[in-house]
Amino acid sequence: MINEALPCLYPVDSPSLSSLPSSHPLRSSLLSHPTEFSIKMSFSSRLKASENAHGRGRVLRDNQESNASTIPRQTFENTLDATIQIIQQITQLIPIQTAKNVLIGITSILLLLQKNTKNKDGLTSLARRCDAICSTLARATEDVSTEDISDVLTDALRTLESSIDELHSSVDKAMQRGRIRRLVGATLDEKQINEWTRELDSTLILFSAGVNIVSGIRSEQTYRLLKHREGQSLRPELPPAPPAMFFGREDLFTKVKSALLRDEDVVLIGTGGIGKSTIAKALIHDEDIRRRYARRFFITYEGMDPLTITSGSFVDRIACALGLPMRGSHNKHTIVSNLASSTVLMVLDNAETFEDAANQDVTEQISSIVSEIANTQGVTVILTSRTSRNARNTRWTEFYVPALRKAPAREYFRTIYHGDITDEDIDELLGTLDFHPLSIHILAHTARESGWTGEELRDEWQAQRSRLLQKGHKKENLGFTVQLSLNSPSVKDLGDNAVNVLRVIAFFPQGINRKHATRLFPTIPDILSLMDTLYKVSLVYRSGTFLSTLAPIRLFLLDVFSPPGLDLLADIRQTYYDSLWEVSETKDSHAELIISDHLNIEYLIAHDIAHGPDNTQDATLACHRFLFGLRQHKVRPTSLALMIPPLPEASYDEKQSKAWCLEALGMLYSGLSGYARVRAACSAAFTLFVDIGDHIMAARCLSNTAMSDNNLGFYSRAQRLLEDFICSPSWNYADEEKPEIHFTLDWSKMYTSRESADKLFLLSMDDPFRGPQSHVRHWQARMYHGYNRPEEVEGHLESIRSLCMTSSNIWDHWRFLQAAAEAAFLQQRFDTAMDFLNQASDAASGDSDFLLTLIILKHQAAVASVQGNYEHSRSLLQHAIDTLSVVSTPSSSDFLYIRYVHGRNELYARNYSEARRLLSDVIIDSDIHGNLAVKLRSTRALGEAELLFGCKTNSDRSFGQTVELCREAGISPESLHIIEPMMLNLDDGEFPGWKNFLRGQTV
Repeated sequence: MINEALPCLYPVDSPSLSSLPSSHPLRSSLLSHPTEFSIKMSFSSRLKASENAHGRGRVLRDNQESNASTIPRQTFENTLDATIQIIQQITQLIPIQTAKNVLIGITSILLLLQKNTKNKDGLTSLARRCDAICSTLARATEDVSTEDISDVLTDALRTLESSIDELHSSVDKAMQRGRIRRLVGATLDEKQINEWTRELDSTLILFSAGVNIVSGIRSEQTYRLLKHREGQSLRPELPPAPPAMFFGREDLFTKVKSALLRDEDVVLIGTGGIGKSTIAKALIHDEDIRRRYARRFFITYEGMDPLTITSGSFVDRIACALGLPMRGSHNKHTIVSNLASSTVLMVLDNAETFEDAANQDVTEQISSIVSEIANTQGVTVILTSRTSRNARNTRWTEFYVPALRKAPAREYFRTIYHGDITDEDIDELLGTLDFHPLSIHILAHTARESGWTGEELRDEWQAQRSRLLQKGHKKENLGFTVQLSLNSPSVKDLGDNAVNVLRVIAFFPQGINRKHATRLFPTIPDILSLMDTLYKVSLVYRSGTFLSTLAPIRLFLLDVFSPPGLDLLADIRQTYYDSLWEVSETKDSHAELIISDHLNIEYLIAHDIAHGPDNTQDATLACHRFLFGLRQHKVRPTSLALMIPPLPEASYDEKQSKAWCLEALGMLYSGLSGYARVRAACSAAFTLFVDIGDHIMAARCLSNTAMSDNNLGFYSRAQRLLEDFICSPSWNYADEEKPEIHFTLDWSKMYTSRESADKLFLLSMDDPFRGPQSHVRHWQARMYHGYNRPEEVEGHLESIRSLCMTSSNIWDHWRFLQAAAEAAFLQQRFDTAMDFLNQASDAASGDSDFLLTLIILKHQAAVASVQGNYEHSRSLLQHAIDTLSVVSTPSSSDFLYIRYVHGRNELYARNYSEARRLLSDVIIDSDIHGNLAVKLRSTRALGEAELLFGCKTNSDRSFGQTVELCREAGISPESLHIIEPMMLNLDDGEFPGWKNFLRGQTV
């Protein structure tokens, strides 16, 4: 059995000071202070020191068996507190997690017993064993890292951890049975405590025998803590070195610095690894800060356990940093007096450790101490914390630390990693990390140390992801920093619900909308409070009404805990899918949910489709409703476009649901002017609808396919498609769609046939939906082909003004105002034409259809060019590009038309070289994306630019290509310049090249 005079740092069979290696840091420190420290200081000696410090009790000799029953209660408690505190401090310094777990378990045992037993004698003996285990662990893990730990030490630590866990369980069960909790006397407790003490004896002997202890505690900080514990003064700690790399924090640094120079107490808040401590270290070394504050301290609470931290250990850490001796309960006052002697800047790093302590009383006590320090004259405090729960009674200036911006993140990465990789690839790579500093640091170091090329780095990142971010020491390990937040008491108190909600937040690309949280998590009590707690400890961040996780944390959570299963997603799926079934053209609560949570809904549907077959049919139906909802309320491209074509179509139901999805996808892309995609989706849907005998939907899809052909410039193809359908048996079943088919067919004929132009659009005039536009189109066709002069058309348009402008369909307004503007334009009344377009713009400003806004902007820019307002035209086109870039892609017809109008504007402005470049580029892209209409007009315009630039050979080549393109489109070359002259064509008087080319060719 271990001697009662067991030393505070070493068991009785430990080597003496003289047996320590000469290079051992503790040996040199102790020998340099022979009168200040005794290696044989025992638990009893600390009782003696404590008694003397408080002026009570009798002197106990170092190796004398103590009579605990005569120890004054307050002296006993102070000394036990000191033992607990030093074990907590040593826990920070030991690098091996298993060893930390042992010390945390020991601390928890002592705290349980301290609170619930009166048997000081038995507890004193047990505390000595705990102290000895702490000392042995510190020596056993000296200079040992997690990477080079031996198998012998690993096995010994695991055995020790298991023994301590069993002991902790035994103590806890005893308390629950009421043996200790009832506090009926020492006799009842003595037998049990002695049994536990003997278990610790055996455990310590077994561990010591299994480990060859060759070094003492290495850390100078540990030595400082021990000296401080014995009431000895030290020199104040120096601040840590300034950060070697500091990128992208200039603005935030300046703001925080300004606050500090105004003597404001500051909190730096952010998730783990975001750079809070780095900013604080940089601030504490700033020249202006150094001149402002005579003393500067950086006190970290990293590694201290919020489950076991006490107000005493909190204060002890500060006193140690200040170089003050421990004064028990008077420590706080000593600290405040010391700080008041000069101007002081104090950083309390990792403040979440004490702000979120397990014991609420401890949290309040520490909060009071922090407030007292912060409110001391001349003292300014910086807290770095993952939580926003800061000390009350102090006015804090809060700064939330964001992720890095793209350029500084790239610079940071390149400073560490020097491999051959482009800036674009770095930006893409770091973008997947949300530019999170710690993750960038880990990835860059891993790539450099592994000697990866840029290509290998990209491949390894795709293959490993979160595993690459969990390498190295805890300070450079994403997993450690996330686990630290997960282990905070406030999160632990939430139980499994916290992790489950986190998994769901990490699963969805938008996170979770707090506004809809109670609907999405109906079975989780107090979900809003739970989400607020996750935010307070910086496991999630706010983005509007959403709570989300940074990409690296998301990767870690999904890798460690796996994505949420069907049980966790069931309620969310029910809520989302129910709203999809109820969504309509009306902007109600269901529409609002789709608008706000559209990325999440899309992701869930894709997940359900991919993880069929059980959910595939429901997911396919939900997909159809979601696409419909997007078209009505949130027009944008969708990743579901790639998942629809492979959907099964073996059964009637599968064919029907897939066809509905394809039709809805086509309608969505029509709102994005992605007509090639509209055609592909609708033609595939047409085949399926015909197969299942749904002639109405087949007719609708065919009409949309032909409409796409018209928009792409394949007018004769659209005409043949519709004429063939009219001659087919399906035509007899398509009564509902006949007006739409007639309207689309006449649109094609307006380009392909001059002879019948005076009869166009008559068959669709009586249709409630297409009627107003059919009236307008009829008079436009007559004007284009010379049946009526523009001034005559103006009169006819006036007669249908009320029909069009009182319609609830904003597109009826537009078609009327466009036709009126064209009539004025052809009469060279350009200001009047622009007035009509401005009216259309005003009417569209209150409508959410961005496609109409783009069309109007293109027409305004085209007219501005003819007016000679070239800069205004450029401004309008840039506005259109900015509007389009939010929701659409470069392949959209509108984007190509904008670029054509841009080249046309430069042609009018006589910037022939720029016009040639712009028009050549848009011809190439139009060809790639299958847009014959834009290619046709751009090729004609390029011919004019080449001619004016002096390149007649190139001009003739372009005009010759234009003739061929006209034939492909089904347009007569002579009719090209007369259709939609306001935007599509060039003035023949100013640009006569095309007309002259046709005359010469005719001759």
